[in-house]
Amino acid sequence: MRTTFDPLALADAPEVNEFLRRIGLGQLGDSDVVSLIGRNDNWAGVTSTGAAVFLKRVLGGDKTSVRQIRRSLSFEAVVGRVGREELLTPLVLGHDEAARLVVTELLPDAVNGAEPAEQDGFDEGLAHRAGRAVGLLHGACHGWCRPLR
Repeated sequence: MRTTFDPLALADAPEVNEFLRRIGLGQLGDSDVVSLIGRNDNWAGVTSTGAAVFLKRVLGGDKTSVRQIRRSLSFEAVVGRVGREELLTPLVLGHDEAARLVVTELLPDAVNGAEPAEQDGFDEGLAHRAGRAVGLLHGACHGWCRPLR
């Protein structure tokens, strides 16, 4: 089961709905969103256009946050080479480096790896799947991926 929290009020982060509207995804309503476990401010819910989204505002200084966003985009490119069905990752729907925002599709049944680990549910099968994902990513990068600057 996914752990959720009350998110930062959208009125305190107007750039979130401005960004979603700008990229054609509508907007989120305060009563329809939750926050998921993580180090960044985040909102998960269904927008006014029916899009199920997970949006995060990357915290940290400008250089750090931009680097994290670019890392997410690089990961998206690698996943494209491997195949999304192998890695089961959400599609990046948009990003705004200046506002430090990244929005992906919301995978409704997905859980953070920390959650099963806390409940002694990170078993051998899940460890095998995680190891396979790491191997696929490393294999996809062979001779292709470049360090971020």
